[in-house]
Amino acid sequence: GELTNQGRLTTLQLGQRLRRLYIDQLAFMPKIISDADSIYIRATPVPRALESVQQAFWGLYPRRARTKNFPPPTIITRSPGEETLYPNDSVCRRFAEMSREYAQRAADRWNDSRELEYVQKKIGRWMPERNKVAVDGHPRLSGIMDTLNATLAHGDATRLPKEFYDLHAREIIERIGVEEWFQGYN
Repeated sequence: GELTNQGRLTTLQLGQRLRRLYIDQLAFMPKIISDADSIYIRATPVPRALESVQQAFWGLYPRRARTKNFPPPTIITRSPGEETLYPNDSVCRRFAEMSREYAQRAADRWNDSRELEYVQKKIGRWMPERNKVAVDGHPRLSGIMDTLNATLAHGDATRLPKEFYDLHAREIIERIGVEEWFQGYN
């Protein structure tokens, strides 16, 4: 996915909130920045991450808080094989294997549960033919969660059928998604 206009706005607002906290309230950072080398900015090689860090920087240091001759800041990225800002399973076979095992463990635990049966009753009729709602379904349960959250961020024009917004179903989807992605670290 790419950053949407709403994503750009909310990331800019994040930078503005960081400015209020770290510059205005705590005075940890200078109010006006004049040297691009005085700040270290890092992003993953994912295009939306680069755009997000740009928006956050512009919120943190808007034009009025940069000197007239302030150059475009350098944003450091690493090659995908050297990336360390997110769990990088593309360069470590064992980590990739463990990630698949964590996902499979969540699928084995939840796919035939009463909880996913409830979600299936709510949104199953909108799944592709012969696919039921499942951790490892098509689409994956985490993809359904991402789509649902994106529609919530973008207003009525992007809304799915009302059954997707059932509070109990959303709680189930989120709980299972968090377990799939993070329980293995425990």
